[in-house]
Amino acid sequence: MSHHLDFPFPARRALMNLGTTIDMDLLRTAFEHVPADPYQRDFRFKSIARVIVDGHHIIRTAPGPLYQSTSTNPVHGGIRRNYTELGPDDLALLAPIILMFAALGRLTAEDEILVQLQRIRANAGDDGKTGLPVVEGFHNDAAALLGLLLVQRRHVVGGCSKIARDRAGTELVYEGVLEAGDFLLLDDREHFHNATPIRAVTGHDDPVRDVVIITTPAARPPEHAGGLWPGYGGS
Repeated sequence: MSHHLDFPFPARRALMNLGTTIDMDLLRTAFEHVPADPYQRDFRFKSIARVIVDGHHIIRTAPGPLYQSTSTNPVHGGIRRNYTELGPDDLALLAPIILMFAALGRLTAEDEILVQLQRIRANAGDDGKTGLPVVEGFHNDAAALLGLLLVQRRHVVGGCSKIARDRAGTELVYEGVLEAGDFLLLDDREHFHNATPIRAVTGHDDPVRDVVIITTPAARPPEHAGGLWPGYGGS
């Protein structure tokens, strides 16, 4: 994996809406069976897959734990986190965004990609109506390239996305509420991101915020961080 990506946008970040490119209604169905995150059970749900893109082919790589250092993630850093793998049908639904991510980043078959489906439910906190899209505050993912696709906001307010040039969040370069279909692409080496809590809208059931997070490199443990995990699985 080369960390010297030729980022395609001068500002090293971009925001676009893919609502007419990707079937968002169909993609929403993938989140209905995402399991609870065993490391943040009260409001977060997560499943993952790792892939490479070779031409127009998406090839699943071997499963393995998600790992970030303590300096990158002060909440869950240093822990080898094991998550349920995305099924083949859900991975197929994600093909358009994976291919777009690889094309925009000019990735090769040597660049492994981590794909995460993440649902935040606004059912926690003292009021039972709050969810945290981000638990570690302003951070980066120790990646070269990061993409975030907002799939749906259902019966929630809040969840304002913030992008800064510093970990303290004082040098903001973007602040706004992403809507369905919005895709944020970042050079993760030069930015820190955060999102404010979501709160449930009174009188509505199942308030959620669903996102697809895509990064490269693929957050492998240190012993495998230098290359692809040995052995490929099926697509």
